[in-house]
Order: sequence, then C-alpha cells, then structure tokens
Amino acid sequence: MPNYTINLYPQTHVRGIGTNSSVSDFANKSGPTIFTDNGAVAHIQDDDSVLEDINTPTFPPNNPETGDNAVLTESFTLGGTTYSAGTQINAIMQVEVTNDTTGETGFAQLIQFGGPPISAGPTYVAYPFSVSEGDNLTWIATNNDSGVPVGERLADTSGYEYSEFDGAPSSVSTPTVEITNIITGGDTGTFIDTSGKTITWSSNQ
Repeated sequence: MPNYTINLYPQTHVRGIGTNSSVSDFANKSGPTIFTDNGAVAHIQDDDSVLEDINTPTFPPNNPETGDNAVLTESFTLGGTTYSAGTQINAIMQVEVTNDTTGETGFAQLIQFGGPPISAGPTYVAYPFSVSEGDNLTWIATNNDSGVPVGERLADTSGYEYSEFDGAPSSVSTPTVEITNIITGGDTGTFIDTSGKTITWSSNQ
C-alpha cells in the first residue's frame, strides 16, 4: 500500500483549546492565533489517498474509512505521547481556519490514534494547507447546530487527500524502469529506457 507523510501539531493550536481539553471543547472556538512550528511528522500507510474518519455504524460519519485502516509505519511522538508503528490513525472532527498570511482557508482536521472511542486520547491538528512559523491564522467557529450543511459541521471531516496537508505529503513507491533495448560491449553497456534516455554503465564503476 502507498505511504504518506503529514505534519501534526498539538491541539493547543486551536484558539481557546488547552492541553487537557476534550473533543467536545472544540465547538465554537474562534479568533486569531500565530502559528508555531512545534509539530512532528506522521508516516502513514493507507490503501487510498484520503485521510478518513473512523467507521462507526452507530454514529455514521460523512467520510468513513472505506477500506483498510490507515496506520503508522513508524513510531510517532508529540507532547510526550508515543504511538507505535501499526497504530490506526483517523480524522475525527474539524475546525475551520484561515491562513491570513497566505489567504488560504479550509478545515483543519482533528486527528486521533488508535480507533474508537473518539473521546479517548490526545487530539492533534492537521492543516489543509502549508503553514510557516509566524503565519497569522484565524479560527472560525465550527459547530453541530441544526442548519449547518453536511461537510461543514464540527463532527464532520473533509475527506482531504494526503497531498493537501501541510508537510508536503506524497505517495512513496519504488520506481521501476522498463528496459527496451540493451547494447553490450566488453565491460560496459548501454540501455535505453522507455523515455528514450540512453544510460551507460561500466563494471569498473
């Protein structure tokens, strides 16, 4: 399965959220903050390119996990808590945020490890755009009130692809080259790849 990377940050990045705040505390938080680059890189394996919600039939999410669970491929440590490779990772909620420095806006995804229940364990922030030290951010009140469209509620997730998150995530795979023609001669040789590029090698190198 493809591997991805995203940057995760402490939940205290959200305006008005403290270290010990629970998931219910994220509702209706708003106001300006200045971005601090105090996160860590999460290395993830997933069978698709989207960071999805926990698939809980009792409380169906709008973007449930549709295949194999996304899991860490390496241990992850942030805020004194460590999760081992193989731990499940999901987006569970969201808060709208604007990067006033760059003009980008979206829903920061709130991330948890280990699967259900979502109220257990620390929560982390994944930004849906690039952020840099000192950027001015504005958090926009997000709630579950009636009338809020599906996809814009606190309890929703946005179904962002890994490639959209801060941390320049990318699918990692082993490149392959199809050799279409080989010309040999002594201890040197030349092959032409499918792009037409000629590459020369020598056994003396």
